[in-house]
Amino acid sequence: MAASNPKKRSHADTLGNRTHSEADITQWLKSLDAETQQGLFTAAALRHPDAAASIKVKYDHKMAREAQKVIVFSQYASEASYILNDKYSHLSGSKQYDKAFNAGSSIEKMLRAISYALDEHHSFGTKYNAHEAIRAIFEEVISAGDTLGSEVRKNVDSSWGEYLTGIFELFDADDLDLLVVMMKEEEFYLDFFAKTAKEAKGYCLDGLQMDEALDILLGGEDEEGFEDEDEDVQDEDEDDEDDEYGNSVGDK
Repeated sequence: MAASNPKKRSHADTLGNRTHSEADITQWLKSLDAETQQGLFTAAALRHPDAAASIKVKYDHKMAREAQKVIVFSQYASEASYILNDKYSHLSGSKQYDKAFNAGSSIEKMLRAISYALDEHHSFGTKYNAHEAIRAIFEEVISAGDTLGSEVRKNVDSSWGEYLTGIFELFDADDLDLLVVMMKEEEFYLDFFAKTAKEAKGYCLDGLQMDEALDILLGGEDEEGFEDEDEDVQDEDEDDEDDEYGNSVGDK
């Protein structure tokens, strides 16, 4: 009997004949790092349209599930409040100063975790919850007292604000319009957002980029109106301040 020709077997293999079991291929793939796996899958999809179609079906199913799911992020705002107001409150000013970097790093990690959990395919509710959680965290940073709060504010940089503006950029135009309508209906939430932006500016916290976020939200419209309303409220508050004798200035 004539021996089989290895070269002929090798040539036949390149024509698509199955020469390895599914278990073998699975084992080989598992041993490779994610980047190498992705490269192999991409190459296979480019060469075989049926493989590309299968990947597209899986992708569409995943995006459909993401579009229906609503993720909650309020736990991050609660944790930020604890870190900034309670966790180190028993420490002296000098020790709070030493802990400020750790506190700020924890806040930044929360912002990153919220931002990295999102993409444009997530549901409107998920994006809404994410932006509100970050706004609430910023409010905690702005209002935090003692040495810790002061030092954390000094270390705010622009990357913090980019987490918020990045979320707004995931909304399409229709969703942004819906977001503004919802904010107006929720007890003047849009006014409150503008007030938070004004407070951030008062502390020179440009790194929070609240003004930029408000501009994205409003599309450059009506922002002056909200600023004017805030100035009116501030003027009223100043009128109600007490003079040096303890009398309300507004009552004179």
